Amino acid sequence: MGAVLTDPRLEELVARLGVVPGARAYLEELRWPDGVTCVRCGSTRVTFLEARGKHACRDCRYQFRVTAGTVLHDSHVPAHKWLVAVALMLESAEGFPANQLYARIGGSYKTSWFVEHRVRAAMAQALGADSEWSPAGAAYHRPSLEHLEAYRAETRWRADHIGAEDAYRSTVLALLEAAPVSYRRLTRRVARPVPALAG
Repeated sequence: MGAVLTDPRLEELVARLGVVPGARAYLEELRWPDGVTCVRCGSTRVTFLEARGKHACRDCRYQFRVTAGTVLHDSHVPAHKWLVAVALMLESAEGFPANQLYARIGGSYKTSWFVEHRVRAAMAQALGADSEWSPAGAAYHRPSLEHLEAYRAETRWRADHIGAEDAYRSTVLALLEAAPVSYRRLTRRVARPVPALAG
């Protein structure tokens, strides 16, 4: 997983199974602690299709990945890269810019930007709409108005989890529990307030 601090259980699974299957196993343990269930019908009669990297429900025949229906869904970013991104964002006291994430996980700048904003969206959902954010550590210079709340959520989340042994695990759980967020929604423009005219 690289030289970042994560969760001992994740490191154990990666050491035993390898990076890709270990990352998938970690997400599955967090999402389905009592065993995999179909995301469509809830059946526990599920098998894993190794060649496709998907689960298949024997009842409704739906095929799905562990990321289905979560903020990680349909991102084309492998699970292990999501997990690296989470660690880097948590460890950076002043924020981890997308251009630096791009250098670490590859792909494109656009993809890294999307990954980071999906993580922030999950943090915001977990905190709830009425959470009091902290400006401390707001290191992103001049964040755009449409993304200000996302940066505030990230800052608050990091502050709330400083020193917590389960900070990493809690953040990944937030990603698995958050509703999907589309690229279009993340990039929509917010109307800027019109300054009042004097006089």
